[in-house]
Amino acid sequence: MNKLYLSFLFLIGLGTTYAQSGNQIMVAAHDEVNLFAQNRIVVNAVFPDEQVAYQNVEMLMTMECMNGDSCSHWDYDLDVYVGDSTGVMDSTIASIDTVSSNPVVLDTTWNVFEIINWHELGRYVTPYGNYMNWNQEGFDGSWKHILRYDVTDFSPLFRGNTPIRVYFHGWQQGFRISVDFVITEGNPTRDVVSIENVYSGGGYSNFAQFDAERTPEKRVMLPENADEAKLRVIVTGHGQAGEFTPINYTLKANGNTVRVEEIWRDDCDELQLSPQGGTWLISRANWCPGDAVEFHDFELTDYIQGSGNNKYIDLDIDFQNYTPSAAASYSLSAQFITYESYRRDYDVLLDEIIAPTSNDNFTRFNPVCDKPIIRIKNYGKQELSYCEIAYWVDQSSKYYFDWTGSLMPGETADVELPNMNWMNLNLSNLEFFAEVNWPNNLPDQFVHNNQKSTLFEIPVVYNTNSLRVRFRTNNKPEENAFTIVAADGTVVADESTFNASTFNTFDYFLSDGCYTFEMTDYGSDWEAGDGLSWWYNTQTGIESSGFVEFRNGANNQIIQTFTRDFGASLRWSFLINADLQSLPHNSSSTQSFHPETTPYTSPSGEEFLQVYDTIWISEDKVVISANAPTGIEDTDDAFNLDIYPNPSKGVVSILMLTPQAQEVEAKVYDLLGKKMDEFKLNTNQSHGYQMGEWNPGMYVFVFDVNGRKISRKISLFE
Repeated sequence: MNKLYLSFLFLIGLGTTYAQSGNQIMVAAHDEVNLFAQNRIVVNAVFPDEQVAYQNVEMLMTMECMNGDSCSHWDYDLDVYVGDSTGVMDSTIASIDTVSSNPVVLDTTWNVFEIINWHELGRYVTPYGNYMNWNQEGFDGSWKHILRYDVTDFSPLFRGNTPIRVYFHGWQQGFRISVDFVITEGNPTRDVVSIENVYSGGGYSNFAQFDAERTPEKRVMLPENADEAKLRVIVTGHGQAGEFTPINYTLKANGNTVRVEEIWRDDCDELQLSPQGGTWLISRANWCPGDAVEFHDFELTDYIQGSGNNKYIDLDIDFQNYTPSAAASYSLSAQFITYESYRRDYDVLLDEIIAPTSNDNFTRFNPVCDKPIIRIKNYGKQELSYCEIAYWVDQSSKYYFDWTGSLMPGETADVELPNMNWMNLNLSNLEFFAEVNWPNNLPDQFVHNNQKSTLFEIPVVYNTNSLRVRFRTNNKPEENAFTIVAADGTVVADESTFNASTFNTFDYFLSDGCYTFEMTDYGSDWEAGDGLSWWYNTQTGIESSGFVEFRNGANNQIIQTFTRDFGASLRWSFLINADLQSLPHNSSSTQSFHPETTPYTSPSGEEFLQVYDTIWISEDKVVISANAPTGIEDTDDAFNLDIYPNPSKGVVSILMLTPQAQEVEAKVYDLLGKKMDEFKLNTNQSHGYQMGEWNPGMYVFVFDVNGRKISRKISLFE
């Protein structure tokens, strides 16, 4: 459980691209610092100066047992901050000495310090570390866990000698922390202009008190050069009532509701870092022991009022009105971040490899022998509707998958890929690769965040075709069910009806291959999601104890035992008389189907790719030009339009770029003026169009954009 492999692999960019794009810089802050009660530990990290452009910044938080052998048994919140120098000095009295009593003369010593604005980068809640100390459930004192936070929004603060602060809220020592930053060079997707702390939390007795003290309506001003804005909110509930009471909050901008967010996590029983000691699986106010705290992003660009140096948004956060039955407080951190306009329209990022991997952030999905899972993220301005995904363990056996969907800027999606091709797997170096590209069927404008790799483990092999599942139910069998599914999707077992507190035996004949066993513990009662045996419920008599195990059906010998304290679900992949290399696969494609691109260097030295003859793409811009230019410049035409390929066999993609996304009407005519079709499309995103069973020849597409007619001729051939 303590293995994590981070690899940063990047391709050569658009043509030759910018010299430094994609390079990575590691900056160390805290280095294996022991955490004691109520620690505030500041370390000055040395970042590059302003000459280095940051495309992306990630914070890596490495948690360990103190001194490599002892972890705390309690859950405590831990925050990491970056300091912003204000240049304003303050002081406190360090000591006062009486020099003379008649007359009174005092010698005062002052502590002089600079006032620092601290911005919260990320929050983590430590796990119940009992099993680390007890060497149980696969844990021991050498436990290590790495978390990753995207902190690109704070890029302007990561310059030169910068203070980084760790605040450990615990009352019991037992953890050790390292904090590092990974900077990817290159121009950012959008430049950050300003960062402002606007709200912070505290005790809650009722809505009126909390709203007046902590979250009143507030006008925030935007710098003149800021075009876009976002509010980033981290909030967790604490105290007996605050921790276990599900409430929500509403963000309003200029009196309008932007979104309602619930301050609640009901998936603690699905934690990757499990099982744990303590009450780890109980739902809580937006946090779970042993997991990073989720933050909420609110895009606010559409709510900007005014112009020039008088741009503003009236913000207001309203917490749900309730009267807590006991102590309640909310740790709230809200930052207002402004930006220049998006630099890139098309940028898809490979955010995570979820399976296969030995990364302990994804233990519930691993190991696997069938379908890889990755997480993609839209880093561009335009809605992402398509991208190509390549994946492989051997470069000569690379497979491709076409993803389609809808991701707005900043959104992510978990993608399950077709069965893996494991041929030519290097058993001495089990490494999986994945790569994304071609957002909306156009070249990615920043390819350096497209690829990742990770080490992984092979599932266990059972050398028998006779599998016996032995299941001892507890007193609430209605919460349980289990399935066994083959890699091709065939359901071998689907069991959901059991008697309470009984032994159940199920025998299956399995052909050679890959299978996944999944047992669930779901129900309407609060204690559902507690596996087959959880210490709290067994001690209080709420539930009895059960177990599940695999046996060899030929000789009844136990071949696999499982933890009883698995929370809401238990997933286990295994092989029957097979190795990975021999497994069948159903990946959709063995080659990539995309248009050829031609590198082009403008007179100014900017690197472009030419696509479909009329689209020119660089890291920073997309230009449509009807004629091949001698130099690339933004066209004066406010409605850049391209239809490709041209000529076409019947299916074309239409891309129209306008200053603001809008819906436009389109009509298609033949050369005799007969109207063939009419339809609508949205600008600033690729639109697929089928020309139908039309005769080969020339057709004219006419678009009405705010009363202005724009036309393009398309040649249709057989």
